[in-house]
Amino acid sequence: MSTNAYPYPPDEFDTRDAAASPDGIHRARASRWSRWWPFLAIAVVCAATAIVAVTLLTGDPGTPAADGASPPATADASPTDAASPTDGATDAASPDASPDLATLVAAADSTAYIRVLNDGGPAGEAGKGVDALVAQGFTDAESADFPGDSGATGTVIWYADGFEDTAKAVAAVLGVPEADVAGHTLRSGDVIVVVQSALNIAAQ
Repeated sequence: MSTNAYPYPPDEFDTRDAAASPDGIHRARASRWSRWWPFLAIAVVCAATAIVAVTLLTGDPGTPAADGASPPATADASPTDAASPTDGATDAASPDASPDLATLVAAADSTAYIRVLNDGGPAGEAGKGVDALVAQGFTDAESADFPGDSGATGTVIWYADGFEDTAKAVAAVLGVPEADVAGHTLRSGDVIVVVQSALNIAAQ
């Protein structure tokens, strides 16, 4: 606006102070570094904070035991040093092992009536069988020929009810396989041996 058209008289505000500061100040242009360093500082601080947070949450991967406790020792825990469940049982009899002759004879009834009958076996074989049984402590054993046809196809042992243990002992003495020992209805005797081949008599 022109001063000629200014309708008011001049006052102290219209007088310019010579000592007053200039109307505007021209500042030098800021450098690129001064503009970017705040952002870089923030990025570094954020990265450091993230690293610290991850370390606290996951633990230091360089220390397997965070509380200072050492891991359990396994060097002396060799499987070969562990006690076997069968230790100390090497002298025990195997489940498949057959009882020995003395055990079988001890479980038998030594007073049982035992008949050793020759049914086509070698002559005198029934008598040998009786001698072997008497030598093992059986007190009531006799030999004879089988009356008629036994129907057996080999040397077998039959026993009456309650004399299974005695029959097994007789089989062990005379060498008859346990598979050829069976219960039977007998008209006479507690145990009958049907001899159709040479006996495999146990050593005395």
